[in-house]
Amino acid sequence: MAQKRDRILSVAASLFAEHGYDTVTTQEIAAQAGIGAGTLFLYAASKRELLLMVYNGVFRGTIAEGLHRASATTAADPVAVAYALIAPTIEHAYGAPGNAAAYQRELFFGGPRQEHREEALALVRTLESAITERLMDAAREQGSTVDPAAAALAGRSVFAVMNLAISRLSVVPELSGQEMFAKTAYADPLAQVRGQVAQIIAGYLAGAASPLKKQQPARERKKKRHV
Repeated sequence: MAQKRDRILSVAASLFAEHGYDTVTTQEIAAQAGIGAGTLFLYAASKRELLLMVYNGVFRGTIAEGLHRASATTAADPVAVAYALIAPTIEHAYGAPGNAAAYQRELFFGGPRQEHREEALALVRTLESAITERLMDAAREQGSTVDPAAAALAGRSVFAVMNLAISRLSVVPELSGQEMFAKTAYADPLAQVRGQVAQIIAGYLAGAASPLKKQQPARERKKKRHV
C-alpha cells in the first residue's frame, strides 16, 4: 500500500512539474501510475489534496536545506542566517511559480481540519520557530534583553516576506520566476527579499537593545504602589 502511495505521489509530482498543477487531471495521474481513478481517490480525496501531499514533501526538504545553510552561516550575521533559512523555499518556487502559488492557496485558504493542510501549517510553524530562535540568539549575542513575543513577531514577518516574494512569482504564470522578475521592477528579487529581512531584523534588534523603554511601565507601577 505504501509503495502504491509513493508511486502516485511520484507521478503527481512529475506531472505537476512538467505541465503545471492547473492543467494536470487526476485521470492523467491515475493512468500514469497504472491504477484506476477510483483507486487514486483511496489515497487522496482530490487533486488539491495531492498537491498538498506532494508539496509538503518539497517544503519539508527546503526547510531542511535552509537549516543546513543557516548552520553553515556565521551567527554574527543574523540577516544572513535568516535569509539562509528562507532562500531554498523561494529558489524552489522559481522553477514552478504557478505550482508554488497553488500550494500557497491551499496552505493559507484551504478547508479546516484537513490532515495534509494541518501538516503544512505545522511546517510553517517549524520554519517560523527556526527564524525566531535565531533572532533571539542574535539579541543575546549583542547583550540585549530577549523578548520571545517580539522575536516571534519578527520571525513571522520574515516568513511573510518570503511568501510575498513567492506570490509575486505567479503574476505572469507563463514565465519562469526569473523571467518574470526580469520584466518588472523587481529586477533582483532575492536582493529585495534580503533587504526587507534586514529591515525587519534591524528593527527587532533595535527594540531589543532598548530594555529601559520596556521596563518603564513596571517602574511607574512600583512608584504608584509606594505613593
